[in-house]
Amino acid sequence: MEQHVTVQNLPGIWLPAADRPASVEVTKGSARLAVDPASGVVAVGKGGATGSRTNRGLSYTAVSQVPVPEAKRLQYAAVHESSAYTSLPRTDAAGKPVKAVETFRQLAAIATSGSSYPYQQAYELATWLREHYRFDPRAVPGHAYRNLEFFLTTGKHGTSEQFAASFAVMARTLGLPTRVAVGFRADEDGGKGGTRQVRGQDALAWPEVRFQGVGWVPFYPTPGQTSQDGSTVPPAGRPKEREKADRDIAEQPRPSVPPVRQDDTDRSGRAAGSGGGLPVWVYALSAALLAAVAYCGFAAWVPYVTRRRRRRARDPGQRVLGAWQQIVDRLTEIGLPATAAHTATEVASFGAARIGGSGSEQLPALARLVNEVGYGGRVPDEATAEAAWRHCDAIEQVVTRTVPRRERVRRALRPLTLLRHSRAGARQ
Repeated sequence: MEQHVTVQNLPGIWLPAADRPASVEVTKGSARLAVDPASGVVAVGKGGATGSRTNRGLSYTAVSQVPVPEAKRLQYAAVHESSAYTSLPRTDAAGKPVKAVETFRQLAAIATSGSSYPYQQAYELATWLREHYRFDPRAVPGHAYRNLEFFLTTGKHGTSEQFAASFAVMARTLGLPTRVAVGFRADEDGGKGGTRQVRGQDALAWPEVRFQGVGWVPFYPTPGQTSQDGSTVPPAGRPKEREKADRDIAEQPRPSVPPVRQDDTDRSGRAAGSGGGLPVWVYALSAALLAAVAYCGFAAWVPYVTRRRRRRARDPGQRVLGAWQQIVDRLTEIGLPATAAHTATEVASFGAARIGGSGSEQLPALARLVNEVGYGGRVPDEATAEAAWRHCDAIEQVVTRTVPRRERVRRALRPLTLLRHSRAGARQ
């Protein structure tokens, strides 16, 4: 994108440009421009004017490489590991914990409940802020902890600065590397001859999350203003191509708990119309305890039997496919959506991004082997099947270290998890 900018009145040294400029050139004026290598922001360099009056009339051309988000690349992308963009001040001057940080963490957990991978967490967090808070450009500005805590818990209306800063601190409690960008939004329809007039009221702040192999990806927590006919408009600042990318990324359904229906009972706790003997609640409690014990035993038995059948299959090809299915089950525990629509290559890419290190080095080769066995008619030997299971063992060890024991037990007890293992065991 090539932009020709003329400054009419803009105080300070920072100048606008689309994304990270590849080049900037002054076309009118005596100022010298520079680009900050860390953030990519254009600024008036040394020897240039810094006041709003002396910057008037400055014209420059900025050429930028504007990325177009790809849904498949973003969906399972891992975040960039950087403590500089995930840390938060958690203690005050006296060394006491700041209570606001715990508030941010709790709200972030609520907003992203049911999310499993980083992009979905960021997307759900931005959506939650748009749905629960109101954009008010006339609200009292400020992004200190007290301002943000008041905005999130009491006021619930604020500027784009507060939406962006709230997203940033809440995202950092989730381990997402986040920063806040400040700039301007312009009418997408443009003006006459492609010229757009940008004013102070067009100023906008938005958060960005850094993903491995992708870079900084903007998110849009600030809601759009309601149009005159009462209909809503897209989130502030979000371009149309990003709307399409977000639609293409499949959102995982959140689990729902059906309401529990209770039978009518009389005041003594005995079922209406029942005769003598022990109260009904004693039988109900005993039955519930037996059912719980049986369910836990079944939950422990099914995965064990499923894994044993997969590993002891007579055909080496079936053992290779069984090792791969075992890997898919383990990757599901750390964020891979539970669906049969993934190709082996997609599963390998997800595992390499989430696990990393030696545990994932053989995943691409194993994915090719699975495709050859499953669709190409290849007949592997005993050594190949054993190698596949050794790699499966290594993946399972990494997942075991990654997922806390309490979380593993909770997931193992899910009815859908048991159903999936039961069906897998039946197929084997």
